[in-house]
Amino acid sequence: MLSASTKISAFLLVLVFLASVLAVPSNVALAQQTETAEEGGFKARADILLSILENVKERIGETLEELEEKNVTIPGEAKTSYEKGLSIAGEAVKLRDEGKY
Repeated sequence: MLSASTKISAFLLVLVFLASVLAVPSNVALAQQTETAEEGGFKARADILLSILENVKERIGETLEELEEKNVTIPGEAKTSYEKGLSIAGEAVKLRDEGKY
């Protein structure tokens, strides 16, 4: 039988996967349409990926808040991974803003 922390970690992983799968198809066509120049194409793709990232980040944040409101203990490893992901996302935004796609 799986522990509560294992179930929560699995749930969060599935949530992230579903959020990314649901968000990609509607935005892929937009990236293909806007690719008129190589740099413009890279920028459009970066913008789309960062938009998807922002949506996923919001959903995970809301889920974590709901779990904490219900007094569900979130494993430290899950929190650490989430915070590491936020840090990497911040670096991605910084690089995009500098024109490094």
